[in-house]
Amino acid sequence: MKKALLKGVQGTLCRQTSEGVRMYEYTHIPLGEEVTALAGSYWKTEEGWLLYNDKKVLYFLGSTSTICCCAGDCPGFEYIMVPGYIKAWQYRKNEEGLLVSAIEPIQRQEEKREIRKILQEKYRVSQVEFW
Repeated sequence: MKKALLKGVQGTLCRQTSEGVRMYEYTHIPLGEEVTALAGSYWKTEEGWLLYNDKKVLYFLGSTSTICCCAGDCPGFEYIMVPGYIKAWQYRKNEEGLLVSAIEPIQRQEEKREIRKILQEKYRVSQVEFW
């Protein structure tokens, strides 16, 4: 696994529409590329999208290393992260040459519950987080 320390991986606010909707940029990290964080590291194992109410929802599966904290070490785990609705797919490259997509975070709790259920049933991963 290659180690990398990348800035802005989780998302950067890029604009707010006249309707008040915040748009974020999502950087597509290569699968398996380790990202070092303060208490451990994580990497993506799969990236995809699902169609929900005629909108494409971006998600990725990831794994973590053992996480170190003041209360002791926690074993690594698998998770699913849902950045949100895809507004512009891989529309540019950043300074590191990585592809970037424009994302609208999912705001409504009911939509989050339904999307979480779909992903949990598909992948059998209990932890599904949203931006």
